[in-house]
Amino acid sequence: MRLTIRTDGGSRGNPGSAGAGVVLEDRDDGDKRLFAGGFYLGEATSNVAEYAAVLRALELAEQLGGTQLEIYCDSELVVKQINGQYRVKNANLKKLHQQVAARLGRFDRVTVRHVYRSDNTEADALVNQTIDAGRDVGGMTPKRETNTKQDLSARPNTEDAETPQAIWTAVDLISQANFSSAGPCRVVLGQQSGLKSELICLQLGQRLHIKPKWSQATITVLRGCGMITAGIEKKAIAAGSWLHLGPVKAVDLTPDEGEQLVVIITGQV
Repeated sequence: MRLTIRTDGGSRGNPGSAGAGVVLEDRDDGDKRLFAGGFYLGEATSNVAEYAAVLRALELAEQLGGTQLEIYCDSELVVKQINGQYRVKNANLKKLHQQVAARLGRFDRVTVRHVYRSDNTEADALVNQTIDAGRDVGGMTPKRETNTKQDLSARPNTEDAETPQAIWTAVDLISQANFSSAGPCRVVLGQQSGLKSELICLQLGQRLHIKPKWSQATITVLRGCGMITAGIEKKAIAAGSWLHLGPVKAVDLTPDEGEQLVVIITGQV
């Protein structure tokens, strides 16, 4: 399968809140859209986000059965590093570059080309959408309905009908848990009535720095063990731990050596 891929990554603050945008199309089926989505990366630099976008694209391409890839990216630095025209000096980028190189070898043919941002608007827009949302956005393109006829007479009168209220929101935490080599993964589970819940996943060697906007919060540790720093206080945490935090200026989470750390933070915003 021949795929056309467009990627973009960005960070507000550099480092700051970061996201990656990916668009995949099937060239063998009239450029049929297969995927268009953004991935929230937590805190990262723009260059790390650009590499993360390429890595996510390669992972998706492999899952979809791609064999020949044309990748378009608007980071000239990342394109030239992947193509061997520039050396990779930054230690963090070296690791990501090695991961990209390893994945490239799984395809029959891959070309990586630089394009200007004006020619990469959709991937760029996905980056901004996911940073604004603070979570992953988009995804696999849904199948089109084959029956487009609608019985308008059977539709309810929305002006008179009562809007149903949800009793609860159920989330499968196992399916939501996600780890990225590019940085901490944060998934918004829900936000209502002044409360916001996030699922946070950290790999070995990653650190999440949060500048809270909540007046108080609870932290529940689902997996692994590590350290939390809130203000000037530090505390070891492990699976099964539950903590209550008051207003603080900054919170840091780090997993212990050899551990993955998964926590839920619910804050009063």
